[in-house]
Amino acid sequence: MEKATPKKLSERYEDLGPLGSGGMGEVRRVFDQLLGRTVAMKLIHLDRINDELLGRFIEEAQVSARLQHPNLLPIHDLGKLPNGRFYFTMKIAEGESLHRRIKALHKNSIGQTWAPEGHPYSLRRLLSAFKSVCDAVAYAHSRSVLHRDIKPQNIIIGPHGA
Repeated sequence: MEKATPKKLSERYEDLGPLGSGGMGEVRRVFDQLLGRTVAMKLIHLDRINDELLGRFIEEAQVSARLQHPNLLPIHDLGKLPNGRFYFTMKIAEGESLHRRIKALHKNSIGQTWAPEGHPYSLRRLLSAFKSVCDAVAYAHSRSVLHRDIKPQNIIIGPHGA
């Protein structure tokens, strides 16, 4: 099977495929040719764009870019592609969702006994990751930033637990 050729989005970015989608837009894996790295690109849907939505999208990128915390994704770039779509780029979140980790904890527990200590899905590991999430949210709140869509599906726990 032949590998698909990356699609050029602009002089700087090559599209490597989808990562996810939502109401406001989609997130794609892209290669940044200028910096030589792969990042996530959030794109606003062209067919749903209006002044209010565009304003919220740009504000999301700007506010997120001002937050500097080890458990928050850094924003790298904000712009408009030649096809008219607005975007911002950020680090790719690698890992599993908190939702999946919670389900795995319950699956790997026996009766009323949690998965044993040292197990990848132990209660202690899950609570440690959750504390990291709380630290990041507290940091954002200290900067007067409220996340309006915090849920286990939107929280990614990396391979080292944070």
